[in-house]
Amino acid sequence: MNKIAVIDYGMGNLHSVAKALEYVGRELDGQIEVVVTADGNVIAEADRVIFPGVGAIRDCMAEILRLDVDQIVKDAIQSKPVLAICVGMQALMNSSEENGGVECLGFLDGEVRYFGDDLRDVDGKRLKVPHMGWNQVSQTLSHPLWKDVPDNSRFYFVHSYYVQTQQQGMVTGIANYGNDFVAALAENNVFATQGRMEDSTVFSDDPVSMAGIWQAKGARRLHIVDLNGAFAGTPVNAEIITKIAATYPDLPIQIGGGIRSMENVEFYINAGVSYVIIGTQAVKKPEFVKEACVAYPGKIIVGIDAIEGMVATQGWAEVSTVSAVTLAEDFADYGVEAIVYTDINCDGMMGGVNLEATKELADHSPIPVIASGGVSKLADVAAIREVAEASAGGGIVGVITGRAIYEGSLDLTLAQQLCDEEINQPD
Repeated sequence: MNKIAVIDYGMGNLHSVAKALEYVGRELDGQIEVVVTADGNVIAEADRVIFPGVGAIRDCMAEILRLDVDQIVKDAIQSKPVLAICVGMQALMNSSEENGGVECLGFLDGEVRYFGDDLRDVDGKRLKVPHMGWNQVSQTLSHPLWKDVPDNSRFYFVHSYYVQTQQQGMVTGIANYGNDFVAALAENNVFATQGRMEDSTVFSDDPVSMAGIWQAKGARRLHIVDLNGAFAGTPVNAEIITKIAATYPDLPIQIGGGIRSMENVEFYINAGVSYVIIGTQAVKKPEFVKEACVAYPGKIIVGIDAIEGMVATQGWAEVSTVSAVTLAEDFADYGVEAIVYTDINCDGMMGGVNLEATKELADHSPIPVIASGGVSKLADVAAIREVAEASAGGGIVGVITGRAIYEGSLDLTLAQQLCDEEINQPD
């Protein structure tokens, strides 16, 4: 059995990392043991090491040095595979421009640079910093960790700083955001990556209270995604979601992420959740959707994520040959309550919903569509409302927003009022 040590120095979403590893372990019939620790002796005994990191590099380096993690990582690199993630990757470099300039560990040759305040794409359009959302990573060198990962797969990024190195022999993956940047490095026993599933922004550490805030501001339904569960393949935050449902029994809740079995569906319905969203399994095992619809009529929503109209699964790393429209049509007679449609190129980028693709799906499907991905301001909601008015088929019955209402670029109360206004009022 292989023991994997996740280094705990207080600056990472360690629970997510551990859960993801445990999921892989189940796929391998329990052939790995995962331990989260700051104990140098335990890490020295491990077969493999994960070096994660979230937050400002100054704070991360302060904790690394205070806890002697620098020596722990140095020793690990000499004798075993080490995977560095996000700020863990940046900490391995010589220095970072963040926080006015910070000296890093210097285990890999390179610097961490700022994207800049005037970053633009090839057409001259200004890009927002931080770089936030899903982006393709091109594999520039072969590596065992790329095994079974298709070239140009999408990874999630939230970062304002990126690695730059003159040692091109270390670069195993690049992505582009205004310019090419290093997404993955490898040297000897080390593999380091910037993009990952847990690069998400924490807006509140009290989701139960946040649910009450959005209800007070006029939310008609609460959309929750168990991000940890989506990657672990099983519900991870079920306890919190159950508490939200119990605290606000009059607020309809729809939940997605990691729902892969009838046991998962039954658990959430019994916990008071109004709707369960089935994503990857809807593509992989359509009969699962049918079974769930029969068991819980009016309670099942299908989540369809697409890139240029084609359905994507497995954390958006795999793009199928099935179009979103075709998949929606396939579920027409199943009893699906609604379809949550997300255009991956828009999600997290706050540049507006893909109106054309959303309308096309609504026009061709008898199932009502809930638009998702890219809403950042009131004008985006108005645009969706206008498209919904002209939609045929099942129509567009709702829109999901998340980051925008947390960051304040969209006023939820005003958005709901706009949606509540009568359409085509007589003169």
